[in-house]
Amino acid sequence: MTELEQSLSFGKKVGFGVTALVLFISTILGIGQVDASGVQSKLGKQAEVQHHYSSNKQDGFTFYVKNAIHGSKMLTFELERKGGTKSSPTMIGREFPNGKTKHSQKGVLENLEFYVNGKRHGFIKKSMKLDEGSNIYTFEYVTEKPLPDKFDLMIKLKVSKMKNPYTIKIPMKSKGSTILKPDMIKAYKNFQFILERVEISPLATTIDLVGYGEVKDLPLPLVGNIGEDFTEIDSLIDLSFDIIDEQGNHLMNNGCYYGFGKGAGEYKLKLNFSPFKSLPKTITIMPYVESVKSTTGKPGKIYIQELQFEVPVN
Repeated sequence: MTELEQSLSFGKKVGFGVTALVLFISTILGIGQVDASGVQSKLGKQAEVQHHYSSNKQDGFTFYVKNAIHGSKMLTFELERKGGTKSSPTMIGREFPNGKTKHSQKGVLENLEFYVNGKRHGFIKKSMKLDEGSNIYTFEYVTEKPLPDKFDLMIKLKVSKMKNPYTIKIPMKSKGSTILKPDMIKAYKNFQFILERVEISPLATTIDLVGYGEVKDLPLPLVGNIGEDFTEIDSLIDLSFDIIDEQGNHLMNNGCYYGFGKGAGEYKLKLNFSPFKSLPKTITIMPYVESVKSTTGKPGKIYIQELQFEVPVN
């Protein structure tokens, strides 16, 4: 298995390690950045690269990038390979039932490197999918370090049986989204959440939370009737979230990332949800734990009202 295949997975509700859900794509896209500090900015259209950007040609192969979109912490693009002979049918090696991948043929994509304004840029989460009926793959990358609104992107592609990497250069420019910095605090016993940042774009809703205190004070998912007492929680991974607007419209959860902060008892959470159909007046962030009723075996939700945030948008 190549380095690319090992890393192209999307971790839902995990720490900074990655769960192997290869070839799963999420829509956690936030485009542009307007530091509104709690003030609304008009939702802009997604920034797209309408033209194909091609790599250098090598042994008959050329790689093309189109529809490159970036946000403050997100990059997505479509990649296609053309030309070449005696090559792998696709640029991503096919996996056999035993988990191994055949790389005897040339033209298999092994690794990608990214450079922002000439400097190497790393990403913490990666995902991809094959566009149905084509040999075009859509790649998505999440970065911990924010991307600038405007920059020159260079992608280096390492390909099997090729001596030198392919390079593609793309000018990137994004348009605005709405960024809120509510700095709101909610507490449950000896644990508290600080809502640091909310970004609303036409493509995604992302939320940054910081937790402090005793995790064991939070309720753990239980088996039994909803009226029964909570037991102690061992990890924030057991905590889930619903996001709704003032009309009760729910967003789809596209992945939540859990990690540790710098100090003891500090936790970092990034919630990634689908976009709102239109800019809401308020959004409500509703943490909950799951419960299974002993009589029916069906899961239920127990909301922790003390940790709910209601955030005005406009």
